[in-house]
Amino acid sequence: MRIGCADDGFFYGIEPPPQRNPKRKDDKRARIENHDGNKIYVAETISIEIEVEEVDMKIQPNAPLSFGGALKLAGATLLITGTAMWYAYDQVQGQISEVRSEVSSLRSDNREDFNRINDRMDSIANKLDAKIDAIGDKTDNKLDKLTDILNDIRRDQPKEQKN
Repeated sequence: MRIGCADDGFFYGIEPPPQRNPKRKDDKRARIENHDGNKIYVAETISIEIEVEEVDMKIQPNAPLSFGGALKLAGATLLITGTAMWYAYDQVQGQISEVRSEVSSLRSDNREDFNRINDRMDSIANKLDAKIDAIGDKTDNKLDKLTDILNDIRRDQPKEQKN
């Protein structure tokens, strides 16, 4: 597979246009006139010269690691690792504090709800006790009346049997 580069042209199989002769100064193809009559010159090709400079590396991969280089490498590694760990710790602590505050607010809401329900149940229990006492008083009155009636009947029975 052929991949085109800037020197080959943009499409496969299309060659760049031939360079013009630098001796020719006035080429009618390279000149465009504006509506005002001014002239604009357009470049047909652009050539870029690349200068290659040879650079020596300060780090030599085949040389053994020195003690100072090892210390620098270890220090940088520890610094990066420590910073990452501190960031992770800080993030986790922030989330934990948010969770704690949410749990605290939920507990206080739960306590308020429990106290409100407890007060409500106490008022209902007091109303039921009052109703039970009222029913008990009525029942006691009725039982007292029945007892009085039975006592009257028992008193009257021996008199009737004697007659």
